[in-house]
Order: sequence, then C-alpha cells, then structure tokens
Amino acid sequence: MSEGFFAFALGLCCLLVASSLGVRIRVRQIVDECKTIVPSAGRTGRNFIDRVMESEGLHEVEVEEVKEPSTGSYFFDRRLVKVPDLDSSSLLVLAVSAHEISHARQAKVSPGVIKTAAFLGDLGVMFSYLFPLFLVLGFVFYFPLIYVGLIVYMSILLIVLVEVPVELDATRKAIGYLKEYSDLDENEMSKLKSLLRWAILTRISYLTGGFLIFFDLSRGR
Repeated sequence: MSEGFFAFALGLCCLLVASSLGVRIRVRQIVDECKTIVPSAGRTGRNFIDRVMESEGLHEVEVEEVKEPSTGSYFFDRRLVKVPDLDSSSLLVLAVSAHEISHARQAKVSPGVIKTAAFLGDLGVMFSYLFPLFLVLGFVFYFPLIYVGLIVYMSILLIVLVEVPVELDATRKAIGYLKEYSDLDENEMSKLKSLLRWAILTRISYLTGGFLIFFDLSRGR
C-alpha cells in the first residue's frame, strides 16, 4: 500500500468517524425532544403495536418491553419485537414501535433478506470494535496491523451500504403505519418523520461503535 493511498484511507476513516459522531449527536437531540412530547391522541406503544399487528396480520410476533429508554430491537429468530416503555405515551415510543414492527413485517414478506441483514448487523457491530483495536495496536506495537484495521473498516462500509436499503424500506413502512394507525396530527407526524429519517443515518453507527468508550453517547440506534 503506497503512502499516498494509506494517508487517503486513514483520512477518509477519520472523516467518516467524525460524521458518524455528528449524526449520533443530532439524532440524540431529536430523540430527547420526542421523548417529552405526549401525542394528542394519547396512544401508547402497546396500543399502537396491537393495532398494527391486528390489521397487518402479524399475530405470530411477540412483544416485550425493554429497560433502555430509547432503543428497540427485532429478533428474527424469535419473531420478537422489543420496545421501551410500552405502556407510556410519547412520540419516541411510537417511532420505535413503528420501526421495529416494520422489521417484523419485512421478515414475514422477505425472511431471507432480513435474516441476512440481521447477520450483517451483528458482524458490523463486531467489526466496529475490531477497527479501533487494530488501529491502536498498530500505532503502538506493530504498524502493519493498521492496514488490517483499514480492511476491517472498508468491510464495515460495505455492510452499511447493504443495510441502508433495508432501513429505508422499514422507515417507509413505519411512516405509513404511523399515518394510518396512530391518529397523530400533522405537526406530530412531521416530528416523527424527521426522527425516523435521521435514524436511517445511524446505520453508520458501526463506523464509531468501538470509539464510544471514549464518549458519553448512547449506543442505541
């Protein structure tokens, strides 16, 4: 690897890390705002999910509450949706509920795609911690490890590119569910659209996952 290409690759990595952290900060600001807004219809996360599951025929999907204040998950192998504060009413709870139930719908329609995306997601998280490890070890002990770190980082970029279309589709479905089943007014829908669209960019969180031990930032997407 030439010195010029090495400098370019390392500079690109630094730029992407900075951009990813910036996205996290912006999403956190929107999350904090939506967390405090109670929707006019007073619908809770549980009410909303039950309504969507009944209308969309997702009866096989199970729902659990998690303690994390702003993160949700969909577990493909267990057909399980996890959402925070299910029985509370806020724009954030509705946004997380809509997004995760959208993944459940994707899994029902295209199980192979979602299974692959789930595997790549786990791989991306692992790689996100390997990159800074190789970087530090390379600078301190054995310089060629930096090259290995850059290869890992490029792999993370490929994972992000594969996952983004899945997240775009989930966001489109989530917005549709919110419009149809949440009874929100126009201003509330506008805020949720902004949150969900910014949240798509958190797919690049893999680029900074391993660096978060140095920052007081939530790891939640």
